[in-house]
Amino acid sequence: MGHRLTFLSAFLIISLILTSQYQPAARNYLNEYKKAEELYNSEKATAETDSLALKFYQNTIKLLGEKNVDDSVFFDAYMKSGILTMTAHQDSLALYYFAKAISLQKSTRSIPDSLLFRSYLFAGSSLYNL
Repeated sequence: MGHRLTFLSAFLIISLILTSQYQPAARNYLNEYKKAEELYNSEKATAETDSLALKFYQNTIKLLGEKNVDDSVFFDAYMKSGILTMTAHQDSLALYYFAKAISLQKSTRSIPDSLLFRSYLFAGSSLYNL
């Protein structure tokens, strides 16, 4: 009986540790995304705020790429990363982000195909500028 109690206690402790490690990761991508959104939607946007927003969107993409849990945020982070890099005249990188957004939309049903219009429009503009 003592061994079962020890085993059960160890199992519960390990389960709690693993569960607590997963939860912050889920919150981290939302924290990064919210920071990016604040900077992206700033009324006093500058090259510096755009650069910071891009970093936060890239962090969001990295965190979601590991988990793939929130397709709409994932898609939006790709789109806005593309827009920010296009604005910074980094058209090759912008094209990459737009292509990733398009690919993500085609691989899931949770993102409406009506959102592809902007993706293709911006991708075409970036391609034209190359």
